[in-house]
Amino acid sequence: MSPKLSQSEKEKRRKHIIDSAIEVFKLKGFEAATMKDIVDQTGNSRGWVYLYFSSVEEIFEAMINDIDNETIDELGHFITLDIPVWESIGTLFEMLEKQLYEEENTLYVAIYEYFIGGYREPKRRDFLKARYNRQNRILMKLLEKGVNNGEFRSDTPILVLEKLLMSFWEGLILHSTGVGVENLYVKEQFALMKKMLASVVFEEVRGGNDNGDF
Repeated sequence: MSPKLSQSEKEKRRKHIIDSAIEVFKLKGFEAATMKDIVDQTGNSRGWVYLYFSSVEEIFEAMINDIDNETIDELGHFITLDIPVWESIGTLFEMLEKQLYEEENTLYVAIYEYFIGGYREPKRRDFLKARYNRQNRILMKLLEKGVNNGEFRSDTPILVLEKLLMSFWEGLILHSTGVGVENLYVKEQFALMKKMLASVVFEEVRGGNDNGDF
């Protein structure tokens, strides 16, 4: 009889499978990836992997959920910090900009492939909507904090602003995978977005600076 695994050991194995799958998805995308590819990448047996996941799609969705949970945790951390929300947004922008330059974005290609390729499937559409709503809720809380603490204008259209920020970021990711981040004037786009945000959320431009600097 095999020894009973602790919950931490099970989580460790699950993470190993997902990390292995990420390398496969980066290389082959979603549609071309197979369970055999993932099993081979783990270096373990087929049965070992199937104890935790029964399909490529199940692994892929678990991977997306893990990535999203990390993002939500990061945003949640900003909400708890005793610093201006404007400063938190500036730090977030810096992180996102750095991420665009550091990553090959091939995993993002696989993610878009999954959602766009399956947009006719209700299950995938529902999964995408749930993912979108989770991310929106936490970003909304950060913007609401800025209004509630008097940092932002009371009439700041945070619902529209939150969706604008999400669309801006997703658009940068999508375009970077298609034409390359070097062709997007990323730094200039972030600088302009900061200036636009400053004009929307503040009664007066901070410190007489009309550049929207953080």
